[in-house]
Amino acid sequence: MCAIRRAPEYWTTLGSSKTRTSEQAFEGQRRIKHQLEELPPNTTVAFTDGSCMGNPGPCGAGAIIYNNEEEETIQYPVSNRGSILLAELVAIKLVLEKIDNYNYRNVKQLNIYSDSQSAIGIITLNWKSENYHKTIQEIKNRKIKLEQKGFSINIIWTPGHSDIEGNEQADRLAKAAAKEADNREEMSSITTKQDIKQAARTSVIKKWKTQWESSEVGRRFFNHHPDASKRIKLDFPSKKHFNILNSLRSGYSKLKGYQHFINRHVEDNKCTCGEIESVEHFLLSCDNYSLDREKLRQSIYFKTGTLNLDLEELLNTEASADIQYAVSEFIDDTRRFDHLFL
Repeated sequence: MCAIRRAPEYWTTLGSSKTRTSEQAFEGQRRIKHQLEELPPNTTVAFTDGSCMGNPGPCGAGAIIYNNEEEETIQYPVSNRGSILLAELVAIKLVLEKIDNYNYRNVKQLNIYSDSQSAIGIITLNWKSENYHKTIQEIKNRKIKLEQKGFSINIIWTPGHSDIEGNEQADRLAKAAAKEADNREEMSSITTKQDIKQAARTSVIKKWKTQWESSEVGRRFFNHHPDASKRIKLDFPSKKHFNILNSLRSGYSKLKGYQHFINRHVEDNKCTCGEIESVEHFLLSCDNYSLDREKLRQSIYFKTGTLNLDLEELLNTEASADIQYAVSEFIDDTRRFDHLFL
């Protein structure tokens, strides 16, 4: 078995296409320009890219090959329904096939620049992939074949959308190919392991949602989380606060009203103020926490414009971050649950 190798540090320092700063983009341009200026004789350079309309969706591959003073472009519609990774892999594969099949004269080295770290990692760093095993193996086999012919093959990451001309041209070709794939009704779609997992997940969630809406149990929690298909952030606002909020949502809390109900060794169900200590009492009416509750009320008012404290709104799993933070602060201020985390 081959060990999985780490990516070069500059893959991180140059950022991603969505967050890259102008300084990082300039550094990426400088790095690629320097590499191109230092190329040895008889080197062919290619830039590849993939595009997908939906991910998964219609996808296409694009590439431009520079050989001496000549340029050759590749625009290939990959599938009606594929992923961006598939398109990126196919673009690299097409360049290798072009070089191999047309026997580029006097070429000793081939540098392929791709802006897909995933594709390069899978091909050159032994990163694992759950999909496209056939395409990946075809790329590796073609690479080995060219190396056996005397080619030096380098697949190098270039930052995307950084005004690097070769990458920009490949990007335009890939986008055009994806549109072409979208217009071809008879193209085959590739079903991946990821597609099967997603279909299974969708089916399970649909059944779970139906059962959740029709069940006779868990109705208290249902009031605060009616849509079972929406995930709850398990550590928000923090893991501690999530656990407390979830216990209040379900009613299965450390408050004495519930603890007395389930445990005969708890002497009574009364709060220190003399009332039954329920979730509603703790959050909405206990005199022990009047000042803390007023602080909560003011905090929510400044964020939502309402002075009323509504139990379902306070505990709703889809409540805004501001409300969840405010309720968490109220919990901390009351110190009611501090003994649980000593």
